[in-house]
Amino acid sequence: MSPALKTNNPLRDKLDDDNLDLSLSQMSEVTEDVVTNISLLPKGTNLDLSNNLLLCLPESFCELTHLTRLDLSKNRLQDLPEYFGNLRSLKQLDLYSNELEHLPVTLGQLKNLKFLDLKNNPLSPAIQKAAGPCITSSDCQQCAKKVVALYQSMQSQLERERQKRAIEEEKVKAAVRAAEEAERERIRVEKRAAKERRREEANAVRSRMAAAAAMANDGHQNGRGRQGTYSDGSIEREMERRPNDTSSGDGRGSRSFCRSLFMFLLGLLFVMMASGFALLWVYAGGDLSAKNIRKTMPVLRRDVDAYFLTVGKKAEVAFEGARPYVKDLNERASANWEELCRRTKLLNRYINTKLGPTVCSAVGELKRYFATAQVWVRDAWTDWVKPAAWDAWTWLRPHFQALGEAVLAALGAIADWAKANGPAYYDWAATKAAEAYKSVQEMING
Repeated sequence: MSPALKTNNPLRDKLDDDNLDLSLSQMSEVTEDVVTNISLLPKGTNLDLSNNLLLCLPESFCELTHLTRLDLSKNRLQDLPEYFGNLRSLKQLDLYSNELEHLPVTLGQLKNLKFLDLKNNPLSPAIQKAAGPCITSSDCQQCAKKVVALYQSMQSQLERERQKRAIEEEKVKAAVRAAEEAERERIRVEKRAAKERRREEANAVRSRMAAAAAMANDGHQNGRGRQGTYSDGSIEREMERRPNDTSSGDGRGSRSFCRSLFMFLLGLLFVMMASGFALLWVYAGGDLSAKNIRKTMPVLRRDVDAYFLTVGKKAEVAFEGARPYVKDLNERASANWEELCRRTKLLNRYINTKLGPTVCSAVGELKRYFATAQVWVRDAWTDWVKPAAWDAWTWLRPHFQALGEAVLAALGAIADWAKANGPAYYDWAATKAAEAYKSVQEMING
């Protein structure tokens, strides 16, 4: 510790050998500064705080582990710090004439305590019984021994209860983990069972489709030699091969979609550019010189920002006005949906109860008919429609190529003409546009 701190300690004058006397100081609290100053005087092992107005002690007071004797008599203490037991060097403790009802459990750690005075305190019956009368010095010595033993037993009991709670909490956690693992195992078993059911249902559907196809082929022979096409279960192979039949058509369709999307975006960009150019021409008064455009752009930007701000405010007002109607509509829709679900459940229950077998049989027949129709449609597409469409495209391809070459030639001629005559017409169009703008402006101004 630095000499400056020791010299400037205001409590040094209160120290006499190992006695630090702070009694009769009218202290209502022990501040952090006081605790710090006491800790800076390690020789003052006997601390006297009696005859003050103390109501409590700060938690930092428990750091004064050098104290061996502590006098807190004739104060108004209602409780002691929770970790008061950290003062393990304490041998004598005087708590006479305070307002203590309970003592901290950590008091059981004061194994060196030989003297304890608890007279004139509203102690609980258990503590009062262990403390005794505390009239003579021998009574105070017995009080210290019994009270410390009492709180040691209380601390041991609390520790046992804490360990018991920890064991119970661990058991609860283990039970929760076991329940979660059981739930995950149940979900895995249900998934496997559902997957097995779906596989069985798919096999049953394939079997029914094969049977339906065989029956259809037996009943509708048309001389194309398909009597044995599905009799050996090859319909499964046809179903597996189905996604590969339209691979080329899907490629052409995707390319056509991408081309259409590109043309749409290009047209949208052109429209936006044309609108911007027209707006700039109007604001510039028909004069599209660089200097006039630089002057016009701030005005145009300000008007556009003001317009969008006005639109935003109007939209916000409209949204606020429509909020009650939307809320009412949402509530009504929810109520109607709940009523529809309830009626649907009743209808399903009635159908399952009254018409269940008949509906299931009809649905099975429809599925079989749809399976047969699907086989016929696929055969028609493979054998007739697709070859005919390919032949038509093969025949039309040269004509389309010739048409495209003619269109390109016409566009080239138009481009050459525009290149040769464009500047003159552009000057004429700009002059006419400027004259029209001036005429409109004169009409507006009056």
